[in-house]
Amino acid sequence: MMKRWLLACFWAAVMLFGVMLLMVRADGPVVDMDQHEEDLRVIGEESLDYLGEMATGDINQDGIPDLIVGASGYDVDGGTPITNAGAVYVIFGSPLLSGTLDLNGSAENADVIILGYVEDGYAGHTVTSGDVNGDGYADIVIGADCVSLPGRQVVGAVYVIPGPITQSLSTPIYLSDTNWVTLTVYGDNDYDRLGRAVATGDVNGDAVADLVVGAYRADGPHGSDSGRAYVFYGGSSLSGTIDLHTDTADVTIIGDDGYDRLGRSLTTGDVNGDGLADLLIGAYWRGEGVGPGAGEVVLIYGSDSLSATIDLSQHNLTGSGLGMRFYGVDDGDGAGFFVDAGNIDGDINPDNGEGYDDILISAYLENYNEDGEAYLLYGGPALTAGLTITSGTWTVLISDCADVVFYPANTGDRLGRSLTSADLNGDGYEDIVLGASRADPSIARVNAGETYVFYGGAPFSPTLLISPTGNTDLTVLGDRPDDESGRSTAFGDLNGDRVDDLIIGAVMADSGVGEVYIIWGPRATTLHITPATETITAGETTSFTVTAENRYSQSWDVTTYTTTFDVPLAAGGVWAGNIYTSEKAGTWTVTATHRGLTTTAILTVTHAAMDSLLLTPPAETISSGSSISYTLLAHDVYTNEWDVTLAGTFTTPFSAGGAWAQRVYTAENDGTWIITGTYAGLWDTATLTVTNVAPTAVISGTASGNEGDELWFDASLSSDPGNDIVLYEWDFEYSGVFAADATGLVTTHTYAHDGAYTLALRVTDDNAATDLTTTTVSIQDLDPTAGFEASPRSGIEPLTVVFTDTSTSRDGIVAWVWDFG
Repeated sequence: MMKRWLLACFWAAVMLFGVMLLMVRADGPVVDMDQHEEDLRVIGEESLDYLGEMATGDINQDGIPDLIVGASGYDVDGGTPITNAGAVYVIFGSPLLSGTLDLNGSAENADVIILGYVEDGYAGHTVTSGDVNGDGYADIVIGADCVSLPGRQVVGAVYVIPGPITQSLSTPIYLSDTNWVTLTVYGDNDYDRLGRAVATGDVNGDAVADLVVGAYRADGPHGSDSGRAYVFYGGSSLSGTIDLHTDTADVTIIGDDGYDRLGRSLTTGDVNGDGLADLLIGAYWRGEGVGPGAGEVVLIYGSDSLSATIDLSQHNLTGSGLGMRFYGVDDGDGAGFFVDAGNIDGDINPDNGEGYDDILISAYLENYNEDGEAYLLYGGPALTAGLTITSGTWTVLISDCADVVFYPANTGDRLGRSLTSADLNGDGYEDIVLGASRADPSIARVNAGETYVFYGGAPFSPTLLISPTGNTDLTVLGDRPDDESGRSTAFGDLNGDRVDDLIIGAVMADSGVGEVYIIWGPRATTLHITPATETITAGETTSFTVTAENRYSQSWDVTTYTTTFDVPLAAGGVWAGNIYTSEKAGTWTVTATHRGLTTTAILTVTHAAMDSLLLTPPAETISSGSSISYTLLAHDVYTNEWDVTLAGTFTTPFSAGGAWAQRVYTAENDGTWIITGTYAGLWDTATLTVTNVAPTAVISGTASGNEGDELWFDASLSSDPGNDIVLYEWDFEYSGVFAADATGLVTTHTYAHDGAYTLALRVTDDNAATDLTTTTVSIQDLDPTAGFEASPRSGIEPLTVVFTDTSTSRDGIVAWVWDFG
């Protein structure tokens, strides 16, 4: 009774010093079946059908798991009604599932119906799924633990119906039909109740699931109800009928003592992380040291060389390292009434990458008062950490290796009446599901039942009290009084959104009609990435964190779980998980993708330190007098490029002449020149070839005059791109002989006679390139000037006067006409 006293003190501490207990998990959302807040409800057909034992498996091979539901109290109608024959329904998973499926019109609402054929056989008391025949398809496994045979009562049976069943069936499958049922296993002796627990898993490592079956009431060499568990290795040869009265299993595990009831629960999981399925078998009524009914869980590591018979009274699993045995804390706890395995903390075996499954154990009877407790034992090396195990160690106390103990909210809740584990929120860690089938959601709903979800991954407090206000990640409240919601729990991605859904059975609902509630797994609905904006230098690294949020506003880190990161191809760089090493400068969109959802961040990458310059164009040819524009580009070691032209300086050799206007160079002297661009102590060069352009001759000055005038002619308007005219030659009457007339920039000339003269100018540069131009010079003719002298100028007649011509003319006077009056 020591533990009961400790629990009383524990409750007192909570009441008086609420802060003493480390309540590390925030109150979670509540889903109330009374308010029909489930996503799908399946209702049984008739009273006392006890619908509500569930499993999932992809029976129709469409990639979405299907719901398998047993109704062990179902009465088969017909010519001869079969009471309690039992039934199993298969409802194909689909994104369209929702609302309520009332199996009272089962032909319409269930895709496959499987009916028992033995009165009081209770087919569907347990169900599971797995590919036990090795053909790649999920098979349906059905336990009917009360089946009787002629001469043997309640031996129990297990049936296997192979998958796939790809279409809905209009008529039921009867378990007597060997066209459908390819394997039937019968128990050995009266009241063995073979099939009260069934499981599948690859125990021997041949890549085919094996069938594991419990017969918890089987008698053995060590007493009545000691219980047995059987392993049938999967494969194509696992077929036909196996009667354990005459046939044997591949492995038989025999209970240690009378009334241990080994095999009441069982499951498989890879606890030691070697890639093989290990066996976890509950013997809930075993007494070990502390008193009767404390319970025990047996762990047997999977192997390809398991003994055909493992007698727990003779095989020291713990001391030999072949497994472990954990016994209950107090008498009447019933530890091991349910067991399950799942990787709750996400740890892996570093040698092979396999996860270490953790062990979940329920003790729902808990010291006979049915408060209930549950234990979490971390698998792998953590399982034995702190324990001293020798070759003489047969069993260890659960409390010595339990990492977390779950306590109920109230007395009589039956916490642990069911348990399972699955990754319900899609964060990569399996979550714990505990049913408390007699919890009271309210005064008016006594024994309606509650189910609690605790998300894996984050550390739990070593002692976790399910408080009336929550202290869970999700709480599901039963619908009606005495429904006992949570008496069974299961999981599976029934709506195909890649996240497991929570499945809760209430076999007592509505006077034993039974109901099943499905709540879509609280998967991520939105993503958030941090940092949302970031600026780094090329070559630097930055890391991003992605959190997911679900419809209950719960958030968790999915950075390293099924989340991918990307940047545009042009950004370059390298991702190592969520860490990005940058390369190309620019502003880039970082996209994180998780389970079809995306979120983005903006990453600005600036260039790294400059390590080189590039002057462009690197080589060019232009003519003298033309202009060319240069660009100066900086580079870093990541080939990022940026323009520093406006901050750079540009030079040419002095002898090249020409002129710079910042980046623009106007060429002058012909030749091949080195252009140098300089910025921040670095430089680059380019080659510029300047080709010669002939000069242009232009004549200005006096273009007309009179004969005999001295005219002025000017060549100063002549030009050369290189400013290198070295010779000006004039030909006043364009005879083609230039230098004979005059040279020089400016000249004069007198035309003696009137007329139109062609004046020519030829200019020559230092490359002997020439240009010639002409212009017309108009010379006007001047009229002669008449004049004479008379002598004498006076006298007496007759007087002889001599007249002397003094007329003048440039061209000479050719005729004179005198008139003496």
